[in-house]
Amino acid sequence: MWSVLRAGSTILKCSFCGKTQDEVRKLIAGPKAHICEECVDRCIDVLAEELAKKSQGCLLCGSTKELHEMRRIPGRGPVCGECLDAVRAVIEKTT
Repeated sequence: MWSVLRAGSTILKCSFCGKTQDEVRKLIAGPKAHICEECVDRCIDVLAEELAKKSQGCLLCGSTKELHEMRRIPGRGPVCGECLDAVRAVIEKTT
C-alpha cells in the first residue's frame, strides 16, 4: 500500500496494480487502500461487460433483450430500440 522513505515521507501506491503516485494521474485514497484511475477504468470496463451480458425487460413493451441492445433511461430503466422508434414517431407527428 505505501512505503516509508528514509526521510520519513511516504510514497503512496495503488493497492491493485502497485504503481506509485508519481506513475499515475490520480490516486484515490480509502481508509485502508488506494486505487489509481487506471484500475478504476479497468473495473468499470469489467462491470460494463458483465452488465451487457445480462438481459432485462423493456419498460414499455416488456420484451427481453440483452442490455447492450437497450437504452437506459436515467432513473427509470431500459427501453428497447423498437419502443424508442415508436416514441420518436409519435413525437414527430405531434410537433
